[in-house]
Amino acid sequence: MVKNNAISTARIVSGLYHRTTHPSRAHLIFSLSSPCYRGRMEEKKKAEIIYKKIGRVWCPALNSYIAFTNDGLRHLIRKGGRRRSPHELKRRLSFLPYAKEIMEDVSAVAIYEKRNGVHLTKRHNTTIVAQEHTDFWAITKIYKHIAITVVIRQTKTKEKHFFSIYGARPKNQKTAL
Repeated sequence: MVKNNAISTARIVSGLYHRTTHPSRAHLIFSLSSPCYRGRMEEKKKAEIIYKKIGRVWCPALNSYIAFTNDGLRHLIRKGGRRRSPHELKRRLSFLPYAKEIMEDVSAVAIYEKRNGVHLTKRHNTTIVAQEHTDFWAITKIYKHIAITVVIRQTKTKEKHFFSIYGARPKNQKTAL
């Protein structure tokens, strides 16, 4: 029997429960043998294989090479440190094979946006707050009534790299897919 929201050591060790930083709360997490966990890991591995095969791509719209770095892969799987929902993850990964073709398109036009923001990093166990400017480019192409957009990012210290991909039905398109 569980008293005062405490969980027995056997349950914690078995991997069924995870204790948060607050000692009186515990949350159920995926067991390593659960189908949900395995499915998510398989999707992540597929993404890594496709992603690593791409490497670097010449982008005529930006007149430079675009690198496929760990920053982009991490952003596909997570946003703001939190995992994307399984539906959102599957949706974005389904667009990933189109990324290279969209960036290599000679007729593509890149839309530029500059953002100044606060960036938090940890160095030597201390959090550093730095303000830096970041450049973003978006290249969109329509495939089978879906507008797929590739987002490219460049910070002051890093080269231009793939950052994200997403798709949406164009606003003037009213037919079902």
